[in-house]
This record gives sequence, structure tokens and C-alpha cells, in this order.
Amino acid sequence: MSLVASAYLDKTFSERDEASLAFLSSLVCGTQAFDERHAIYGLPPPLFLFVEDLLWFAQAWRSGSWTYFEATPPERQQAMLEALRTDAPNGWSDQYASGMRRWQEAEPLRALDAWMMQQDQANSEFLWDHLARHRAILEGLP
Repeated sequence: MSLVASAYLDKTFSERDEASLAFLSSLVCGTQAFDERHAIYGLPPPLFLFVEDLLWFAQAWRSGSWTYFEATPPERQQAMLEALRTDAPNGWSDQYASGMRRWQEAEPLRALDAWMMQQDQANSEFLWDHLARHRAILEGLP
């Protein structure tokens, strides 16, 4: 049995709203494969990137990106950096790497948070496009 019905995905991929991204992330995080003890949660790399990117941006909106970097294990940060280098828009991995290195410095973090706020819509579009490219993996999760 598939994680989510194909007809539901057709609808959500056509609407492309933020609430659906959060819902899909919660479904992925609720699968048997998900294990927070692993650097990429035991997920296929494309789904790890989806879940972690959404978390990174959500935490930045709620309380600043320093909370994300403070709470995220270094192994997961490194896995995320590699995923961003592989599959994210140009410059995003550089921003993430800066956050990894300078998360305890107020000024660089303010600049990162401002960048993230400016990129919020672009991030949503990236995530929808990313999921569309990897839809088969999403549909294949038990």
C-alpha cells in the first residue's frame, strides 16, 4: 500500500500550497523508514532533503535559524549540506554552510535569516519541483 494516493498527490501537486508541503512532510516523517537517530532519518536522500529543508526554513521563520543549527546534530548538518550542494538552487548550500560555521554570531545569522525570508517563496517552489522529480520515491514509501 502506498503512503499516499496518487489522486491526492495529483491534487496537491496542482495546488502547491504550504499546508500541503507540511502535510506531506508529516507523512514522510510518520513512515516506518523514518528514524531520527540516523543522519538522514533512514529516508531516501531526496526525501531527506525535502523534510530537512522544510524544517530549516520553518525554524528560521519561527525563531531564527540559530535554533535550527543549535538543535541539529553535526552529522545531519553535513548530510544536509551535501544534499543542498547536489540538488538545491545555486548559492543555497553556501548560505547553509555559513549558518553551520557562524550560527553563534549574531550579525551573520541576521543576514542568513533575512536571506531565508527573501527566499521563502522560491524555497516552496524548489520543494514542489523537487518532490515532483522524486514523486515515485514518495509514492513508494510504505
